[in-house]
Amino acid sequence: MRPIYFFAVMMCIFMTNVFVHDANTSFLKMQQKGGVVEVQAQFPWSIRNAVLEAFPELKKSKNKNDFEAAFF
Repeated sequence: MRPIYFFAVMMCIFMTNVFVHDANTSFLKMQQKGGVVEVQAQFPWSIRNAVLEAFPELKKSKNKNDFEAAFF
């Protein structure tokens, strides 16, 4: 029992060092439907990262159409 307790405490300590993506660099559509919030992401991250690598000027773009034009 003691090793499980130790493991659980250690996991809680290290979970505070989790990294997340920057929410300002993705295109999301959020809607509230009844008691549920629905979030739709426009691009998978792997495709978006490939487009940014090919067109680095898009990193500062706030326009979704710029990304769609670069993708096509």
